[in-house]
Amino acid sequence: MRFIIPKNFKMGKYLFNKYRTTDLIILIVGCLIGMVIAVSMVMITLNTSIIIFSIIGIIIGFTIAGACIILIANTPYYFNYLEFILTVIDFYTRDRTFIWYGIDYNYEEDDKIGKE
Repeated sequence: MRFIIPKNFKMGKYLFNKYRTTDLIILIVGCLIGMVIAVSMVMITLNTSIIIFSIIGIIIGFTIAGACIILIANTPYYFNYLEFILTVIDFYTRDRTFIWYGIDYNYEEDDKIGKE
């Protein structure tokens, strides 16, 4: 199934015509936390002279920031990857009730009529 959406479909609804408020909060907080972790690990390892901790800290910090950037990146047919993940979670966790619209046909009665 393919949905054709005009290029300017979301214009004017969001901040900078691209981001929701929650997207910007996730981006800013995630990048700040990632940078704080990276810088603090580098500052701690300057005193201890163990360089591997600074490399691990930089990798962890950039991984957190990169994950936040990927979450708000645009994706086809959805607003962004965060919205896609939330939609998949909602689909698999919601209660499914299927309402029967049809005829409740009793085959046993039909078999009894045919045998007589």
